[in-house]
Amino acid sequence: MINQPEGRISPVEAGRDAVDLVRAAFLAAGWEVIDTPNGPDLLLGKGPIRYAAQVKAIPRGSSVPIEDAWSRVCLEARSAADADARPLAIVVAPKASRAAVDRLAAFAHRHAPDVAMGVIDHSGLRWFRGPGLDDLAHEPNELPGARSPQPLVQKNLFSDLNQWLLKVLLAPELPEQLLNAPRGEYRNAYELAEAAGCSVMSAHRFIEELRREGFLDEGARLLQLVRRAELFRRWKQVPAHSLPEVPYRMLIPMEVRSNLDRLFGARRACLGLFAAADELGVGFVSGVAPHVLVDRQSVLPGGADAAEGARNLVIAERGDAVDLVVRIPKAVRSVFRGSVQPKQVASADIIQVWLDVTEHPSRGAEQAQLIWERYLAALVERSGDA
Repeated sequence: MINQPEGRISPVEAGRDAVDLVRAAFLAAGWEVIDTPNGPDLLLGKGPIRYAAQVKAIPRGSSVPIEDAWSRVCLEARSAADADARPLAIVVAPKASRAAVDRLAAFAHRHAPDVAMGVIDHSGLRWFRGPGLDDLAHEPNELPGARSPQPLVQKNLFSDLNQWLLKVLLAPELPEQLLNAPRGEYRNAYELAEAAGCSVMSAHRFIEELRREGFLDEGARLLQLVRRAELFRRWKQVPAHSLPEVPYRMLIPMEVRSNLDRLFGARRACLGLFAAADELGVGFVSGVAPHVLVDRQSVLPGGADAAEGARNLVIAERGDAVDLVVRIPKAVRSVFRGSVQPKQVASADIIQVWLDVTEHPSRGAEQAQLIWERYLAALVERSGDA
């Protein structure tokens, strides 16, 4: 085993056991794990997210700094990645202190922000940074419901999963046709996790981050958001998408709204921005090509998951009439779990539309203001901090 005393295991065996440890962690979290003889150590996938993972074992007794080990595996991960799989560099160490992880996180953010990172040690610590990796986190000797005295590293309050959890907490105050989410009252992480469909650990860390930043009512019996004006202000500053929008024209004209499944596959797309605002009954901007949000890049024309109807789409060149604009949202889980069908067509929810249209140059600010005044301002007023 990898945690045997020094001298009982070769570097090759240590590396093999480290990969086994990573494989087990991702399988336990519900990821698809593929061994690739001539590629990265592991190909990892969950929903629309794919990683090419490289793993580096730091032998017991080694004096190699964790940053040096991660730097080497970072280069390997970058080389192994491609258009369909992002790079993920993981270090497996005998023991990683919180200070070492904090130091490595800062180092990785400074020198390789494009590479997802992970640290696993033999005491049970698992720490990951990257889209979709929230559920992998674990701290040794963590007790259910226990409050950690200090966060391991700076958390992202507006990660994909956390944006979904925010919608779950706000859902009871919005009409069901505007936001698809459970509507209940939650006293703790267990109840929130069960309703939201995530791990208790993820919900616990989310609640701790809300508490740390002062967005949770400490005196309430239930989980209640406060300082909502500031919460929404920060939320709308989060980038909505990480890849450029793609304008398309159609070879054979057809209505976008009624052909989403035909163009992109069943449950792979929903209307967004102004088209979604129209579906929700708050739209007033006309003359803008409809936006379509898709859950993965591979459903686009030529992709491995492209539907038959995608053959009707070609990228619009400068001067072409644009029939639709495709966006891949950064918070895929939040977007598609919260999506609604007010008129039997999948549409982004009211909070998502507000977030997405805010910075749009075609009267986006006006559209966002209308949504705010009609629905979201009331959420702030109810918290008493308007």
